[in-house]
Amino acid sequence: MDPLTALGTCSSILQIIDFSCKILSKGNQLRKSVSGTLTEHLQIETINDHLIGLVAPLKQQSNTITGPQAQKLNELTRLSLQMADELSVVLNDLKALGPRTRWKTLRAAVKSVWKKEKVEEMLKRLVAIRDELEFGILLALREDLIQIAQEHSNHLRNLDQSTRAIFQAVLNGQSITETVAQTQLHAIRDMHSNLGAYISSELERIRNEILDELRQQGKQTPATLTSGYGRLGLGTSHIKHNQLATNMDIILTLKFLAIGDRYSAIPEAYNQTFEWIWQQQYGSPGWSSFWSWLTKGVGIYWISGKAGSGKSTLMKYIHQNSRTSGALKQWSADNDVIIATFFFSKSGSAMEKSQLGLLQSILYEVLSQKPDLKEIIFPENIQEDVFERWKSRHAGLETIWSIRDLRDAFTRLLEVPFLKVCLFIDGLDEYDGDYEDVIDLLNIIITSPCVKACVSSRALLIFERTFSSSPGLKLQDLTYNDINLYIKGKLEGRAKMLEMGLAHPEEFQ
Repeated sequence: MDPLTALGTCSSILQIIDFSCKILSKGNQLRKSVSGTLTEHLQIETINDHLIGLVAPLKQQSNTITGPQAQKLNELTRLSLQMADELSVVLNDLKALGPRTRWKTLRAAVKSVWKKEKVEEMLKRLVAIRDELEFGILLALREDLIQIAQEHSNHLRNLDQSTRAIFQAVLNGQSITETVAQTQLHAIRDMHSNLGAYISSELERIRNEILDELRQQGKQTPATLTSGYGRLGLGTSHIKHNQLATNMDIILTLKFLAIGDRYSAIPEAYNQTFEWIWQQQYGSPGWSSFWSWLTKGVGIYWISGKAGSGKSTLMKYIHQNSRTSGALKQWSADNDVIIATFFFSKSGSAMEKSQLGLLQSILYEVLSQKPDLKEIIFPENIQEDVFERWKSRHAGLETIWSIRDLRDAFTRLLEVPFLKVCLFIDGLDEYDGDYEDVIDLLNIIITSPCVKACVSSRALLIFERTFSSSPGLKLQDLTYNDINLYIKGKLEGRAKMLEMGLAHPEEFQ
């Protein structure tokens, strides 16, 4: 026998052996099965019966399904039931019913092997029909929900009309109160339609009257001012208060919505921390005496530190502490010193992280403390222009000022003789723009020997390069004792810590 013929013969023998093994295996399963069905066929039969149970009600309710999907769903329902019935017939034919003799189980096993592919194909088709049916049902439900929502909307609209009709009928039946009720209804309708326009016009009229009075303030005598307040409906007990408000009119235009928000959000320094800042001698390399700078220094003092090291808390602490104003009194030779602050906020509003907000806030604080400087910093012609802009501003406008206006005003402030100003500006690295812009502004500010500034920021390269020759400190190098003080203060007094302290006193010194 040649090799190819021998190989073909071996292959045929192997196929026969494999087929025989499958038949014998399945025959053995059938003999042992209680129902006379293979396990795999039993599972398929269970799935098929379950599917029939789900689809059968759809056939009974086919008349209730409406819309574009109705015909498709009915066809899918018919197809799925037909396919399920065919699969049931095939599965029943594969069962070994009655007494399970070797011959009967062998014949059922042969059928199972021969029809395996057919069963699997029918099952795949049935699953595909099921998936399509589920999708169709979802679409039908969506269409029904839309229709129900529309019907409910119409129902509510009709109900609202019915309610109004009933209400009117009740009114018509009340002869005693009919005229009063109708009058009130008309009044409510008129008020609703005219309220918005009325309020807007009244506010505009009052604002225009106030601005007219403010524009004339320089030309009015006290008697004229009193008369003006009388025309605005204010009693004589309010005249002194409103004269103060009139004197600060230009100042109020400098105030913006978020002014001071960042300052208020900064936590207070923990008790007895940052006391080292008042030491009058140099503490360590890289730390210039802050006290010396306050009492006799000029230019800029730079507080640098890593993110989260407490720079803002320290700046707020310094500003609030009475020792700051006392030290600045020495610097000004006992003359008044204006202290103004601005705390940049990267996450705040546009005004809280801009040069415009910085200038506007500082000028607002300066003039709030020294309102008599108003005429110097903002001459009459500028005030008139500001009033016009204020009067014509649109709703939602955060500021009427420009950087050019405020820079010119700051220049005039620096020219005021014998004026001492100390600025505390926190978070230069949170400025939203080119850092060179804010650095240029600081350089302009400190050209006057009567103005100096304490600033804080992270130690970015541009600030290192700019402030390297200025006195300052690196905060993260100086707060070790403050951190210990804070932790000790927070933990002392707690029962567990007291117990551990008594058990190991040498470790809790």
